Formats: sequence, C-alpha cells, structure tokens
Amino acid sequence: DIATLGIQRVVVAALSVCPVMSLLGAKRPQHGVWQFIVGALAAVLALPAASAVLIRPGGLPDLHILGRFFLPILVLVGWMNFVGTRRAVAATLIALGHVGLIWPLLPGIQLEAALPQATRDLAAISCMTAGGFLAMAQAASARSRWRLVLADRVQLPPGDAEFVCRVNACFLALRETLGAAWTLRLVERFDLMATQRGWPVRLTFQGVQIREGSPDLKWEPDALRAMEALMRRFVSLAWLKRHGWARFSV
Repeated sequence: DIATLGIQRVVVAALSVCPVMSLLGAKRPQHGVWQFIVGALAAVLALPAASAVLIRPGGLPDLHILGRFFLPILVLVGWMNFVGTRRAVAATLIALGHVGLIWPLLPGIQLEAALPQATRDLAAISCMTAGGFLAMAQAASARSRWRLVLADRVQLPPGDAEFVCRVNACFLALRETLGAAWTLRLVERFDLMATQRGWPVRLTFQGVQIREGSPDLKWEPDALRAMEALMRRFVSLAWLKRHGWARFSV
C-alpha cells in the first residue's frame, strides 16, 4: 500500500531529524525545555502523516514545499556540525544514509512514484549503520588512548602535563560528542577569560595550547575551575570523571 508507506516515511523522517536538533540545545539548563521544542518540530513535520490518516484515509501525505526543503537542511546542519571533527567520515556516512531515507520527500520528487525504494533504503540503512558503528569504535579507541596517556604522564611536557592532559582528555571528548557548534562557543568563552585574566594559555578546536616560557603555574587552578564550569554547562560531573577529569586535584 503506497499510502501506508508514504505515511510511515513521513513519520520516520520527522523523527530522524530529532537527534540533530537535540544537540543544538545541549546547553544547560535550557536543554530540558529545548526537548519540547524538538518534539514540537517532529510533530509539525509529521503533521501531513496525521492529516492523511485522520482526514484523508487512504490518501498520500501532502508535504508542503517548505517542509520538503527543511528536511535536507536539517541533515546538512547535522553533517556540518561534525565534519570538522574526527567523526567526519562517520557523519558523512550517516548523512548520506539520511538523504537516502528522506529521498521520496525531497523537493521535486513525487512521493507516489518514488515508493517503494527497497534498494535505496537498504543502501541508506547500511550507510547509517556503518557510520554509527564507526563512531562508536572511534569513541572507544579515543577513551582507551587517553587512559594510557593519563596513566603515563611522562609522555607530556613536565610542568604543564596535568593541565594539558586533563583539559584535552575531556575537551576533545566533548567536541566529538557535541560537534562544532557548541565547542566553538566554549572555546570563545574560555579564550575571553584567559585574555582578561592574563593566562598564558589558549583553547583551540584542536585542544589547549600553552605559551612557551611560562614557568609560573599559579594560573592553572583558576583556569581548570573555569574550564570545568564551562563544560558543566553541557555535561554532568559524572561524565567528566569518566573521561579523567577527577584524576588530578585542582
């Protein structure tokens, strides 16, 4: 039944963009309210399916042209959020699979003619599954690598070892979790404080950088407290501890 397939496709497409939107509202304490906004977005996108079921039983869902353009834009936003991180390949695979999933709903595509699309759906699911497994493998590998570094601090420059190791272990994990949007905002806030307080350290998208020739380490406790406060806006203290934040004392 093409009508049923069309309704299911609209509902799946509406739900599939929710993770992307959820990440954009990850900052605490607004993250709780933001989920209602995400739910409202999913409901609006799925409205044509509800209309087809309740008002026009047996008919195909009629997507507005704005909705057809909005779906690929959300997929693009999700891909752009991670393309600059180590999850770039995984994000690309997931985005390609996502496009295949929503293909019948794209502008210029007739829903009735595009369904069913068994081959494209199989390719889309394969891409998204491969991307998901790749992301999980990268996360597990990164955690294992940082555990080794944390256990052997002699690999890092003396004096700055604790600060560099502690910040990068959590910051880079946060970057891979939230993507570029909030990470760049966190970098901006930390660098602003570092400039105002005269700390010889800068935070970049690739991690922390300490200026050479700065033997005085009295600034490090304040910088660590500031970094922890910034990261706590997005993750819990338990998350920070899992990534090695509590290994050293402030």
